[in-house]
Amino acid sequence: MRTYKKLRGQSYEAESTDYYFLISYVTPVAVIEKASGKAFKTARRWSKTTSTHIGEWGRVQSYEREQPLQDWFDLTFLHATLLR
Repeated sequence: MRTYKKLRGQSYEAESTDYYFLISYVTPVAVIEKASGKAFKTARRWSKTTSTHIGEWGRVQSYEREQPLQDWFDLTFLHATLLR
């Protein structure tokens, strides 16, 4: 992971070579693919606070309709963190 930036409260942005991740508390809940510019949020339903973090992430104009399962976010973040 290249950089971490605190956003507000318990939300953070992490940047890897290929992605920007939105982390709420300790969980990746949204991602932007740098190559395509597409933004995705998890299909999982979250608390009001985490939902606010997702909705207020400044990098995102709108999210894609497709909502990957939480496992995809966890594995993509793990890959970007450990294997790069």
